[in-house]
Amino acid sequence: NKNARNRARRRGAPVVGTVDRAEVWARDGGKCHICKRKCDPTKWHLDHLIALARGGKHSMDNVAVSHPVCNMRKGAVGPAQLRLGSVA
Repeated sequence: NKNARNRARRRGAPVVGTVDRAEVWARDGGKCHICKRKCDPTKWHLDHLIALARGGKHSMDNVAVSHPVCNMRKGAVGPAQLRLGSVA
């Protein structure tokens, strides 16, 4: 989304292609990558696996579906990075 792209640019993070939220939702099966439970399709976060604040890029291979609470609880580091090995 536009806000995430702008945030990435401000932090000097590379923006690689476009991130399509519907495509991320379908790829992840609508499940939070942190707690593995189904998310509400109208209330979910696009979580950067490697946070923009830590130099992560805004790209399809660095984002995943998450519950807002799960995403905000982990902050800029945390369980998201454990998933990196399984990102398509």
